[in-house]
Amino acid sequence: MPWPPTGWMEPLLSLREQVSAPVAPGAAADTSAVQAVAPPVAPTSAPTDPQTGLVAPGVMAPTLDEIDVEFDTLPQKGEEKLQAPVGSSKKRDLVIQYAREKLGMWYVWGGESDAEGGYDCSGLLYYAFRKAGIDIPRVSMAQADRGRRVPLNKLRPGDLVAWENNPAQRGADHIALYIGNGMILEAPKTGLKIRIRKLGASEGAWGVALDY
Repeated sequence: MPWPPTGWMEPLLSLREQVSAPVAPGAAADTSAVQAVAPPVAPTSAPTDPQTGLVAPGVMAPTLDEIDVEFDTLPQKGEEKLQAPVGSSKKRDLVIQYAREKLGMWYVWGGESDAEGGYDCSGLLYYAFRKAGIDIPRVSMAQADRGRRVPLNKLRPGDLVAWENNPAQRGADHIALYIGNGMILEAPKTGLKIRIRKLGASEGAWGVALDY
């Protein structure tokens, strides 16, 4: 009950005595229940005003536990974020990883290393597969002949996609890496950079299923 009491009077004491009493009549003062309460201290990591040094009202700095970002999964600039390949082996993951490292580099005819300033379509695959420990031919038509020809909807991440654009020459004259979700990674042609794009349904391409 608060003191002085509200709407209640001790019948044996006068009004003057009740109002002037330090504690409720008949009750001993309990000093143990009285504790100094320190004002809340703002966290030192919270943002502060550069001029006054005061903590910004209502703003709390996030802790490390609240920051949950996997930086290696963020898409590169201008690159669509892809879902993780499903059912791919460790070596297939490595091939895709090594090819992705070259995104943004220029197409260079005959190129197969950074020292040449870029890669051509088969040179990019030759680099990525060899770095992952997979033996593969150097040129596109031989790479396409290394596996089984399959429909595009039967491809797994790490398989190949091939095109035959030159009727005067038998075999694949362009080739790319299938990375899942209908997406390919390719070194397209002179004047363009290595990129990831959606594979069109009517491009005349076919799938190459690899065994590795």
